[in-house]
Formats: sequence, C-alpha cells, structure tokens
Amino acid sequence: MAKERESIVRTEFIHLADIHLGTEQYGSPHRYNDFARAFQWVAHYAIQRRVQFLAISGDLFNTHSLDPMTLNQAVMILQELRAARIPVLAIEGNHDRSHYKSLMSWLQFLSDQELLHLLDLVPEDGRQRALPWDANSRRGSYLDLDGVRVCGMRYFGAATARLVGEVAQELETAPAPNVQYTVFLMHAGMEGYIPHMTGGLTYAQVEPLHSAVNYLGLGHIHKAYEEHDWVYNPGSTETWRVDEASWKRGLYHISVDTSAERPHQVCHVVNPRRPFHRIWLDVDRLHSPQMLYDAAREVIEEETPGIRQCEEAARRGGLDDVRPVVHLFLRGVLPFDRQDLELDHLQQSVRDVSGALLAQIKDDTRPTEYAVTLGSAERMDRAELEQSVFRQLLERDARYRPASVEVAKHTARIKAQALEGASPESIVEVLRQVRTELT
Repeated sequence: MAKERESIVRTEFIHLADIHLGTEQYGSPHRYNDFARAFQWVAHYAIQRRVQFLAISGDLFNTHSLDPMTLNQAVMILQELRAARIPVLAIEGNHDRSHYKSLMSWLQFLSDQELLHLLDLVPEDGRQRALPWDANSRRGSYLDLDGVRVCGMRYFGAATARLVGEVAQELETAPAPNVQYTVFLMHAGMEGYIPHMTGGLTYAQVEPLHSAVNYLGLGHIHKAYEEHDWVYNPGSTETWRVDEASWKRGLYHISVDTSAERPHQVCHVVNPRRPFHRIWLDVDRLHSPQMLYDAAREVIEEETPGIRQCEEAARRGGLDDVRPVVHLFLRGVLPFDRQDLELDHLQQSVRDVSGALLAQIKDDTRPTEYAVTLGSAERMDRAELEQSVFRQLLERDARYRPASVEVAKHTARIKAQALEGASPESIVEVLRQVRTELT
C-alpha cells in the first residue's frame, strides 16, 4: 500500500467485541442489564479519553430476534458516542446476522440511522471486493479517518480462511494516498486458545494480511489474546458462559504514532463486571441429602472471604450492585437416589450463605451403578433371585445398606401382597410395621 512517509498520524482508538446485548442469562433481568452496563462503561471510557473512533469486531447483539428494550439499549449508548463525535465502526458477527427471511440485519438498521458505520466486503463479479464507504448508500468496506483506514468483513465462518488472501490483495491495491495506518476488523477465532475448539484460523492463514494491515482486530472468541504485535482479540465485555469467568477479557485502548519505530501501543483494559464464582463439592462420602446440604454450606462458608474480596474489587471498579453469581458444581458418585436431592433447597442455601444474586447448581455426579450380579442364578428359585436383586439394589444407597437383607425380604413380601390384590390401606399398615421393626 502506497504511503506518504512525510505525514505522521497520532491518534487513539478503542477495539472491543462480543458485547452480546440482549443476553438474559439464567432468565435474570439483572444479568440482562449487566451486558448493557458493560457496553455503556466502554462508551463512557471512550468519551472521557476522547478517542478518535470505536471499533466493534462483531456480536454487538446476542441474537437477530431483538426485543425493543435491547434495541433501545444499543440506540441510547450509540447516541451518546455520536453526540461526543466518536464514530463507531462495526462488523457483523455470527450472532448479528439477519434471519434467513430478512434482507436486513439490526446492525444495518443502526448504520442506516447513522449511529454506526457497518463495514463489509461487497460482492461484485463473483468475488468479494473491498470498496470505499459510500455515505449515501451507507455501504462500504473501509472508511478513512484522518490518516487511519478502518476496514472490515462480516463473519464468513468456514469461508474466512479462503477469503483472507483475496482481501489482502484488495487492500494492497486500494488507493490510499493519505493512509498511514490500517485497521482490519474480522469476526474469527485463532486456533489454540480454547481447548477442544476446532475450525479456528492459523497464523499462516492470516499472515497475508500483514503487508497491508497494521492492526488486525478480531472477535468471536471471548478470551483475550495477542499474536506478533499486530493480531489482537479483546475478549467479551461480560461473562457469557460460566467457564469464561476466569478468562482475561475486556477491550483494547490503542495509541497510534506512525513516527515511532513501533507504530502503536496497545493496552488491554478490563472493564468492571459482575463477579462469578465457581465452587466444587465432591459427593462420594455424603451418604444422605442432609449430609450434602451441610457440606455445601460448609464449603460456601470457606469461600466467602474470597467472594467478599471480589465484590470489593468490583465496587472499586465502579459497580453499584456487586452481588455475585455463584455456581456450585457437584461431582463424584452420588451414594443415594438423585431424586431425593432437592436442588431448589440447595440453590436457596447457596444464595443465603454467599449473598449471591444468583446461585446455579451444576449436577455432574454419576449415579451409583445399578447393575446387579446374579451369580449362581441357575441354582436359585424365583423368590431367592428376586430377593438377591432387591438386596443389591438397596446396597447401592448408603442409607439402606446396613439393613439391606431385611428390607429386601419385606420388599418381596409387599410386592407379593400387591400382586394378590391387597388393599392400599393394608399395604400401608405393613409398611408402618416394617418401619417400626427397622428403627
């Protein structure tokens, strides 16, 4: 790309992605508002620092099916930026794409309302072209702002790797008489940053852009990462999934000085957001629901000082409501019937002890194996075989194990009475007698 070396560009801009407005996480209105609050914080940060522009690398929204309140959140924040004369340049992420029956996305609507500039490649003669922004049609692939060119392409999924080479050629040949610094926005992830994630780009696949691009601003993966001092992914501004809670995420504040040997300085900023806490409880030795409830209360109490510290950090960051989201993960082999575990009761206990806004219980336990060993079944009569099966099933629950032989005999007796047509009242009376004998 031809550049006039005598001109110098000094400016600042903000890069963010994966805002996901409209996410009503866990069905909570508080979490719904948290996502808008994070975006508003970034907007105020940009206004206070008087940056030249704000760039969004996709997924402003969480879904194409917007409710009016979500659209209103976006409009109000974008209006603040427009009033501060800070242009917003954005691309569509996979969550922003229009419904297949619609010819227009919500980002295109916002662009037509002059609240942002939606950048994308333009199909022409069977290929994707990088064309300049047209203020009349509100369409274009790149916009020049006082020596800085900002380009972008929407989420193309598996086709992204193939298009990168074409885009690099387009940018190399595009006229740029006054451009000294180029930003390219792309909604795509790089491989190697999320375990078990497939389909990410390799560095070799994006490297052709480097000859024409100073700053490659990515989105899509909610974890911040950087490569070779020109590829940057900021991560999401809020916690979209609990397994992202510990990841470094936020926004990039970039200072450009094309006269320097290193043309930009990049600072990752962690915006304030609601604390998340993950706590694990092993259930293998907890032989009754009450033992599990008591153990859960104890482990939450042990974690409470750490929870309070995170709340205080969020308060210092500027949040008013710092009540956390607490996830309790149950793991191991559950020694009793899962149906006896009252998850609503456990959830309320976690909220009470931790002071959480929301408590979520993740049951990753495995049931006790209910396969039975028949042994020398060929030498047993039907009654003996039946009692053996009952006994082994009862032994799987730690509460019934000591009396499994006796309970198995009574179980077989009650079953026989039911098959013979005994009345419910008589069966209940037998159960009372059995309970008296065993206690």
